[in-house]
Amino acid sequence: MFYGFKYFLNAAALYIWTTLLILVWSLLLIVPGIIKAIDLSMSFFILADNPKMDVRKVADLSTKMMKGHRKEFFMLTLSFIGWILISIFTFCIGFVITIPYIMTTYALFYDELKNESIKNGVIAEDEIGTKRLWEY
Repeated sequence: MFYGFKYFLNAAALYIWTTLLILVWSLLLIVPGIIKAIDLSMSFFILADNPKMDVRKVADLSTKMMKGHRKEFFMLTLSFIGWILISIFTFCIGFVITIPYIMTTYALFYDELKNESIKNGVIAEDEIGTKRLWEY
């Protein structure tokens, strides 16, 4: 029953690390903080693929992968504004559908980004690793 918490400490460390990095970059101004948040947006997907990877390595890989794709991700995120507004107008009941929809879209974006990054030589396939569901 608690098998999902096997890698909890690594995920919590990644959360603290990414939050710290975003806060430090936000001290410069708001825009660098937003750029750093976009750079680190794929970190948890990378950690899900390779849960034993070091937190700093995960953040570095996410930054490498997002280089040149920040605008695409920003535009993808902006495309959800309508869904979020509708969810707010339904007294937040709409978030039951909206949040899984957004997260699934981000996961598909990550999968395409990972395949493209491996194909273009930005990252190595063994560097990112891919953990299958039955290997957890």
